[in-house]
Amino acid sequence: MNAGHVYVHVPFCVRRCTYCDFSIAVRRRVPVAEYLEALAAERDRSAPPAPPATLYLGGGTPSLVGGEGVARIASLFGVREADEFTVEANPDDVTADSARAWVRAGVTRLSVGAQSFDDRVLAWMHRTHDADAARRAVREARDAGFDDISIDLIFALPGSLERSWSHDLEEALALQPD
Repeated sequence: MNAGHVYVHVPFCVRRCTYCDFSIAVRRRVPVAEYLEALAAERDRSAPPAPPATLYLGGGTPSLVGGEGVARIASLFGVREADEFTVEANPDDVTADSARAWVRAGVTRLSVGAQSFDDRVLAWMHRTHDADAARRAVREARDAGFDDISIDLIFALPGSLERSWSHDLEEALALQPD
């Protein structure tokens, strides 16, 4: 029996983006071991008796805990039995090695946080990547074996940016997200 659906917030980021109002901690060094210890303690206090049908790691930037950290979270929640295991990733964090590690950890869907394909808009948002990095991240994820990739885009930015929503959608769809 599956216990339902679990969202795990991974609160670490390398910088705060302009639009962000989530609970995050900007750190030079991500305290992965300490976070995983605290997460295990919380899970022991409140986890359902059976593995979840879905596990979603959001943030913040879940990809900052690395392949081993994602694997440990998967183990904590019995993800091998989950129907879906999603991890949000910033394009900077998606490499051939990291993507393969996430696949080995049981991640079934990678959510790539492109936000926009306009470098000027990405700079305004204080994103750490450019449009080419977002495209590369999707290719790296596909090459690593991901069959399910989503692409996050931000909607309703200030008009003064003169951002083209249509252009961002066309760029995202050209990458053939699932």
